[in-house]
Amino acid sequence: MTETVESLYNLIDGQWVDGEDAPFTSDSPGDPNVVVAVGRRASIRQLDAAVTAAGRSLAEWSRLSTHERGGVLVQAAGVLERNAEEWGAELAREEGKTLAEGIGEVRRAAQILRYYGADGDREAGEVYSSPRKGERILVTRKPIGTIGVITPFNFPIAIPAWKIAPALVYGNTVVWKPAGTVPLLAFRLARP
Repeated sequence: MTETVESLYNLIDGQWVDGEDAPFTSDSPGDPNVVVAVGRRASIRQLDAAVTAAGRSLAEWSRLSTHERGGVLVQAAGVLERNAEEWGAELAREEGKTLAEGIGEVRRAAQILRYYGADGDREAGEVYSSPRKGERILVTRKPIGTIGVITPFNFPIAIPAWKIAPALVYGNTVVWKPAGTVPLLAFRLARP
């Protein structure tokens, strides 16, 4: 059986574009002769463009309610759930996990997105006692801006979900740099 070699692109300002920097290949650790995916790395200019675009979209994204932002995450969770077996097999091939671990990780990423997607149905803040007499401290989550996320190779879709989902649901925008050894699942997570 011949496996497909995926062509990967960079998502910048809502558009999938070829990178402008060095080409890369993602090889299977189980068989280094098997190429899983190919693409080109983003250039510094493209990184700057991604950060600028994320900053431009921050006001519009953060104005949405937590329920609306959460709805986007719940939709993405559904895409992950529907594709868990296929993407889990790709994860196993690209990262070297067993098939069961790969499928399980994709399903775990979906659970994480669904959990944060439901944040609008949970309490909107916590109240703590203050060291000052007669005062209480209210802690709420508000957007702080564009978040830079750099993730490792060992859980190529679950760890990004752990980092990106809360940032998005609380109204931030994200620029994400996945591990260079496992770009295919990053591509899958960004595409839902």
